[in-house]
Amino acid sequence: MNIAEKSLQLKQDIDDVYEAGRLSVWEGIQNGGRAANYYYAFAYNRFDDNNYNPPYVIKSTDTTTGSQAIFYANELITDTKVEIIAAKNANNCFYNMSNCHTIRKFTVNENTSFTNTFTGVTNLVNLEMSGTIGKSFDIHWSTKLSRASIESIVNALSASSSGLTLTLSETAVNNAFSEDEWNALVASKQNWTISLV
Repeated sequence: MNIAEKSLQLKQDIDDVYEAGRLSVWEGIQNGGRAANYYYAFAYNRFDDNNYNPPYVIKSTDTTTGSQAIFYANELITDTKVEIIAAKNANNCFYNMSNCHTIRKFTVNENTSFTNTFTGVTNLVNLEMSGTIGKSFDIHWSTKLSRASIESIVNALSASSSGLTLTLSETAVNNAFSEDEWNALVASKQNWTISLV
């Protein structure tokens, strides 16, 4: 084995040790994908885009806890990278995640609550909603939301709920839709009050 080959092998060995250590850390955090409580797991700035690399879906399904403020006040993560499942509530989940531009997939159900979920999430562009939104939903801080993101939110609104409000950014809507296009989308969920601020 010549020097170049030895150097290449050494680099590979170091990379293998690093990857094994990284996966060990995430196995501890996510318990092989079985973790159900992510209370403040990635809050504040303990994680950034470099060290936040979950290998599994984040399933916040522990119904014994209160708010699952998973990314509370994290200003360093810009992309959630994996699906987030909020079974009981999403209160404060992305609160003040001010530099996040992409939430890959956010799966909720009719019982998921959304108090301060998107407060201060000012740079969000991409949001894929999955499941059914059955509680009032406020995301007006996100003035850069794409058309696909807004459509994803509206399409996820419960078809049977009543007395609920979706609040969006008027700027985001005006940038993404013509008046006729927007009116047609709103008409698809007449059981909701859709407010623009």
